[in-house]
Amino acid sequence: VHHASDAIFAIDPENGRILEANPMALALSGREVAELAALHVWELHPSAEHAAARELFETVRSQGSGALADASFLRHDGSRVDVDITASLIRYGDRTIIQRICRDVTERRQRDAALRHHREFEDLLLSISAQFIALPAAATEDAIGEALVRIGTFAEVDRAYVYVLEGETSSRIYGWGAGSTELYRRGDIPLDDFGWGLDKLRAGETVIWETQERYDATAEDHFCGPDDETRLRSSVCVPMQSDGELIGFCGFDAFREASTWRDDIVKLLRMVGLIFAGAMARKQAQEALEAAKLDLERKVAERTAELEAKHAELLQTQRNAALGQLVAGVAHEVNTPLGAIKSNTQTMTRALERLQSWLNVDTEEPRLDRRVGRTLGVARDLG
Repeated sequence: VHHASDAIFAIDPENGRILEANPMALALSGREVAELAALHVWELHPSAEHAAARELFETVRSQGSGALADASFLRHDGSRVDVDITASLIRYGDRTIIQRICRDVTERRQRDAALRHHREFEDLLLSISAQFIALPAAATEDAIGEALVRIGTFAEVDRAYVYVLEGETSSRIYGWGAGSTELYRRGDIPLDDFGWGLDKLRAGETVIWETQERYDATAEDHFCGPDDETRLRSSVCVPMQSDGELIGFCGFDAFREASTWRDDIVKLLRMVGLIFAGAMARKQAQEALEAAKLDLERKVAERTAELEAKHAELLQTQRNAALGQLVAGVAHEVNTPLGAIKSNTQTMTRALERLQSWLNVDTEEPRLDRRVGRTLGVARDLG
């Protein structure tokens, strides 16, 4: 018992007083032997756990054994230690006592909590990533802003932001501060302000740094309440890359409390950068596709108008040709009888002229000559 790695208490089964404690029990509870001797066993726990601890005591008294998981000790200095407890009635010399074995599970619970937090973070990122799959280009930036608020809140950072590169000299920012559900937006920001960090981001590396900053209570980019102290800001920035090219980056700040960035959290934050980069790349692709579609529609409309104009021109040509054929046909149909009449008239005229030449102009029948003359005149008029 003296050398055990677990805390072991000897408890009086009549009143719950602590009789003895091994060295690990003293270390785990943060109390001395005399102090422990003045306590009931349930008084080792925070007040919220007193009822559960007393219930365990009564269970062991009546049934001979019992256990309590997810409990904690309230140390003398106010800190807490997570413990799992097993207890049983045993013979100790000439008397019966309750032996209470308490195992420190603080590290295990911290690992479990970290693992649970990691999984919940992964689930959050999967749900955010799924939202971007069928998102229209016009809604992409608002969706990134909403995701930034969710991620910053879940990660319990003091500030989160996204920089989208606009060119070689400027960028724009979407940011969120703890305690707010809204984004703030800024216009162009000189990229020179980021110095060596931008070169590392362009190389696809994560940038982690600590800086001393004095915060202005009226600044729009944080919502931490009035505070003009100089504080240590711990920041992590992850790149947003598309086809190996840096299109922006995400940043996360902690400055209200000292913070260290665990490797697993940094990896998840890098996933945030990949998700946002993919969303921006899809947005650009959709915009390019829409521009190409509009350009194609414009060209189709222009070509259609050109074809319609040529079609109208062709129809007019065909109409003119048909009209010409109709006129030619009508003229032919009119000229045929006219030609016959003209030919007959000419034949008759020549016949009459010959007939007149045969007649003797001195004939005793002047009336015949006059008739022939009149007939010849009519023939000439008809000709």
